[in-house]
Amino acid sequence: MSGQPTPGALNPTQNVSGTIVEVTAVFTGLTVLCLVFRLNSRRITGVVSHNGIGHHVTWLAEHPESATSLGKATLAFSFTYGTCQFFAKTSAVALLTRIFTLHDPILRFGSYFLWVYSSLVFCASIIVTALQCQPISTNWNVPHACSPPAAASLTLNILIAATDLFLIILPQPSIWRLKLNPGKKLGLSLIFMIGLLALIIAIARMVIVHK
Repeated sequence: MSGQPTPGALNPTQNVSGTIVEVTAVFTGLTVLCLVFRLNSRRITGVVSHNGIGHHVTWLAEHPESATSLGKATLAFSFTYGTCQFFAKTSAVALLTRIFTLHDPILRFGSYFLWVYSSLVFCASIIVTALQCQPISTNWNVPHACSPPAAASLTLNILIAATDLFLIILPQPSIWRLKLNPGKKLGLSLIFMIGLLALIIAIARMVIVHK
């Protein structure tokens, strides 16, 4: 009995090298995957800028093949943008649930609500993108290209902005219930509200674009 370590004591024979290798392998794979996505996003940006963005409409009329490539790239971007938004929001909620305990009923129900809400907005964005122009080839066919309704885009942007706002507000009650002095609580609150600046910029852009 004396040769066995007591509970809570250090175990000199413990070996966690396997865990370290596994964690390193997982995050290395994720890093490579993110790099691939980043390079692909740069490729899409290059396709869009080369095939019409910034050119006069008369130039597009003279180069219909560029307008076709632009339409296809824009459609692909519309699908990937909604998907990236969904995973970004759900990962942020997961992070909040790791930082703050889910024993807080406000945070618990708020997290569940935000997961469901984000999922519904994601499904709506995919459905709207897929069905707003029928047949789907009218997204890039020239001269009979479809012009997506501005109302659908505006509605989706408002729903996404509401998700961002709710995500900023969600941790605030938990922060102000922490056993810290008011100054530290205020500092933490401001850190979690940094996203509010990006939200304001996004709303201003939305107003200008849909004006």
